[in-house]
Amino acid sequence: MLSNSNQPDQETQRLLEFKEKIKTAPLSEIHKKIQLWIRRIDQFVTMGNKNKVRDLYNEFKIMMEVVHELSPKKKEKISDVVIQEKAAREIDLVKNSLAGFALQEITELRDVLFRFKSDDNSLEQIYDIAGKKFDLLPVHEMDKVNMAAALREAIGNAQRHGNKDNPNLSIEFHYLQLPDRLILRITDQGEGFDHRAMVKKKKAGDPLEEAREKYKSGGYGGLGIMLMLQCVDKIEYNDKGNQIILEKYFDSEKKEQ
Repeated sequence: MLSNSNQPDQETQRLLEFKEKIKTAPLSEIHKKIQLWIRRIDQFVTMGNKNKVRDLYNEFKIMMEVVHELSPKKKEKISDVVIQEKAAREIDLVKNSLAGFALQEITELRDVLFRFKSDDNSLEQIYDIAGKKFDLLPVHEMDKVNMAAALREAIGNAQRHGNKDNPNLSIEFHYLQLPDRLILRITDQGEGFDHRAMVKKKKAGDPLEEAREKYKSGGYGGLGIMLMLQCVDKIEYNDKGNQIILEKYFDSEKKEQ
């Protein structure tokens, strides 16, 4: 029978093996696992299963460390662009079927507002369209995967936390491609939340370390924000907290690769 003194060493070894296994997976698969782990952590927090939450959070930290190691260093960007309230083109999928639109034309639009229902099928349609649009961007493949992960997290949060999984409520997604950057704005119909307690507009420090500190004090919130911070250059919320803007710059060095 093993003594308790051996447990920390065994857990460290398990996590090291877990990290080596994660490092061999494609970045897109790592992002999917991270988003699944966020959902599972929330579920076990609600159930009060502290041991399972601890194990999942330790694995979550490992996956985030791998993403951090794989992703290029990002310089802090201060936005000098105020996103337009009205897009050049609107695609209303609440009232219309996607089949009624020309997919190729939608894919090539650089300024477009999508409006869609808060159901899983509608979200998957938007993810598919966004993926096709990302493929046309002048960025590294890793950046495309990161942007897709950040968008999934932002829209998923709008569905779950903003609209409370109510399929009768809608989500707006404004896609704006500028010469030097991409701006993604997601708005739900929820009551919003106190985002200032979780993230500041001018970020400083390591978001992974901030999450560790929150974990040490008994908290687990903000894991999705932590993921998005690793995937784009900047995130901002409106005052109400029911709208998030993701911003990604096009690095000229990446365009040449």
